Amino acid sequence: MPVTHRRAGDIAVVEAFGRYEVADLRTAIEAAIAPFGPAGAAGLLFDLTRSDALRHRSADEVRAMALFIASRASGFAARLAMVTASDVAYGLMRMGAVAAESQGVTARVFRDPAAALAWLTVGTP
Repeated sequence: MPVTHRRAGDIAVVEAFGRYEVADLRTAIEAAIAPFGPAGAAGLLFDLTRSDALRHRSADEVRAMALFIASRASGFAARLAMVTASDVAYGLMRMGAVAAESQGVTARVFRDPAAALAWLTVGTP
């Protein structure tokens, strides 16, 4: 499957591989946070390091996805870590972070999934 989700302790993790549809991301995000129930996850790790799709997305599509994620912020304590490998994807994710932050989400972009997970788990009981 091009988009998967899993739990890493109190963190919801969504990982994307190759090319996929925006609908696949939306479905995986919702499925990733659902098991945490009303209390929500302590954060959302959005790992695009093995994604090829981002370079085919427009700036508007990236912003729209960030706003979709932000609309689910109560499901992940409004803490979002995005991970990507390429320079272009990093720039797009920074733009997405700004869009999410405009909706009250604390968002950061990383190159290393372990660093992103560490950032999300700081302060997690």
